[in-house]
Amino acid sequence: MRHPTWLVICCAFAGCSLSKASGERFNGSGGAAAGSSSWPAGGAGNAAGTWAQGGSEGGVGGVGGVGGGGSGAGGGMAGSTSMGGSNGGSASGGSAQTGGAAGSTGGSASGASGSGGGGPVNVTLVDTGALWRYRHEGSQADAGWYWPEPNTAAWQKGASPLGFDEGNFFMPATVLSWGSDADNKPITAYFALPFTPNGTVLSAELRFRRDDAIVIYLDGKEIVRNNIKNGAIAYATRADVCIDGTAENEILTRTVDVSNFASAPVHIIAAEIHQCSKSSSDLIFNLELDALISPN
Repeated sequence: MRHPTWLVICCAFAGCSLSKASGERFNGSGGAAAGSSSWPAGGAGNAAGTWAQGGSEGGVGGVGGVGGGGSGAGGGMAGSTSMGGSNGGSASGGSAQTGGAAGSTGGSASGASGSGGGGPVNVTLVDTGALWRYRHEGSQADAGWYWPEPNTAAWQKGASPLGFDEGNFFMPATVLSWGSDADNKPITAYFALPFTPNGTVLSAELRFRRDDAIVIYLDGKEIVRNNIKNGAIAYATRADVCIDGTAENEILTRTVDVSNFASAPVHIIAAEIHQCSKSSSDLIFNLELDALISPN
C-alpha cells in the first residue's frame, strides 16, 4: 500500500504588486528626449517580467521639462498582472506642449498626472517550483519552527514538489532521503517558505493534495488540519488513516481568512506532513497559494 504525501496549496491572489516567493519585480525605465530645462521626457516603462508590474515607477513619465518637455511615452507598460505602474502614467503619457509628463508627479508646468496603479489583481504567491526549506531527519523540529523567525538555516533546500516514491509513480522535483531502512523512514517532514506580498491581501485560497496527513500554518496560525487528530501533535504523531488509491490524487481547497495574515511585510507558509506508517512507500509535498491583492 502506497502512502504518499502530496500537498498543494493555492490561493488566488488578485493583485499585481506581489512577488513570488523567489521572484523579482522589475521597474520601468526613464525617458529619452530633453525639454528646455533638460528634463527628459519619460520613456515607456519596461514590459513586465515574470512577476513585474509594468514598472513600479512606470518610467514616472519623465517630469516633462519646464516650458515644454515631451510627454511620458507610456507610463508603465502593463505587465502580466496588468498594473499600469504604481507611479506610472496612463497609457498615453501627458501633454507635450507645456511640459508635464504623465506620472504621479505630473509635470513641472501643467502636465496631467498619471493614472497611478490599478485595482486589485490576482497573484500566485506560492507556486509549484518554489524553493522550500525542509527537514526530514527522523526527529522533532525545534519549537517555533514555523514562526516568527524559523530557525531553518541548517535545513536543506529544494524546489517543490518534494518527496519520494519507491514505486516511481511520481517523480518529485526534490527527492527526500529516508536512509537505508525502508521500514523505518521518518514519520514526519517539515517545510517552511517565506513570501512577501507587495500589497494588502483581500482574499486567499489554498489548494492542496495530501498523503497521508497535513497541518498547515500561516504566520504562526494553524489554518488547515487534515487526516490527523485534534489537539497537540508531535513528530511521532501518525496520520489517522493511510491514503491510498484514487484518494492519493484528490486535490483539496480551503479559503484562508485574511485575518490570519500577520502585519509583518514578510509572511511564512509552513506545513508538516505525517505518514501513517514508517514503511510508507512514498511522501509527496507540494503547495500553492493564490490571493487577491490591493497593491500598495
